[in-house]
Amino acid sequence: MAVNLDECYELVLKLTMESGKRERGKNHPRYNRPGLEPRYPYHGQSTHYESDALDHLNTKAERKEYLRADDDWDKYILIHIKLIKERIWGPKLVVEKSCEVDLVTETDQQIEKLLISSLQKQFPDHKFIGEESVADGAKCDLTVSPTWIIDPVDGTMNFVHGYPNVCVSVALWVDKEPQLAIIYNPVLEQLFTARRGEGAFLNGSRIHASKETELSKCLLGVEFGTSRDQEKMAVVMHNINTLVPLVHGLRSSGSAALNMALTAIGGTDANYEFGIHAWDVAAGALLVEEAGGVILDTTGGKFDVLSRRYLCAGTQTVADQIVKIIKQYSPDRD
Repeated sequence: MAVNLDECYELVLKLTMESGKRERGKNHPRYNRPGLEPRYPYHGQSTHYESDALDHLNTKAERKEYLRADDDWDKYILIHIKLIKERIWGPKLVVEKSCEVDLVTETDQQIEKLLISSLQKQFPDHKFIGEESVADGAKCDLTVSPTWIIDPVDGTMNFVHGYPNVCVSVALWVDKEPQLAIIYNPVLEQLFTARRGEGAFLNGSRIHASKETELSKCLLGVEFGTSRDQEKMAVVMHNINTLVPLVHGLRSSGSAALNMALTAIGGTDANYEFGIHAWDVAAGALLVEEAGGVILDTTGGKFDVLSRRYLCAGTQTVADQIVKIIKQYSPDRD
């Protein structure tokens, strides 16, 4: 099936980026506290930017003639703002899924429905894999057909607690390869984008992964995950204890997509995780690659988006060192 990537990119960028154009925090006094005003990039590593970066936000997606008369964009935009930016410090309906740390809120479900319905309207022949749809019984079936892989709120635990490391992660895969990626944190106003062969960007500025090759000088991203399986937790803790004396430090953001974005921008030199799902990593995989990094299976083999494990790094050298050190874990496939 022929896919117009320009059209796909314009629509998904519109669906995510437009939500940041309204006044921030208008209905949330807590958001207006001193020190909570978003600044980006928050890691402050400007050395990973290019001074002549392409402005990927200045696309046809922002031109009025793009909108069709029957597109109810205003309604979608207002709902999106309320769901993400205004609810993070407000009351939430929280439901446990597989265990007490695997959570879903009404916000996750509503955003996914909005994204899928909006994209489906424009691309009726495309397929979809969404976290909450799969939780409700839909199959996680990745074929050669154009497939949107969506995590409506990556970092749900953070969202529940009002911790601002949350994002929407959307990727378009064609022929089982990622072509478009958007990771958007509307609270901190960080928009990460990538298109195959065109580089990776944060808020329109080109980003690059770290070029560090010495593990002892690396900052690594690690996660505990949303499972309390004893075998998995034993592996997680073993690897953390093993790595601590060998690296500069370990960091945990609570979001696989944002962990991968941090590696893409050089904020961390590598990160890995066991037990994640396709929707957690489908966008981040392309972002890391387009930033010049590598994305692998934790064993060092080819990355498989359905394997529920990954390792990404700024350099192959660092990735190889981590593969030799960490203990492996094999979750059930998506």
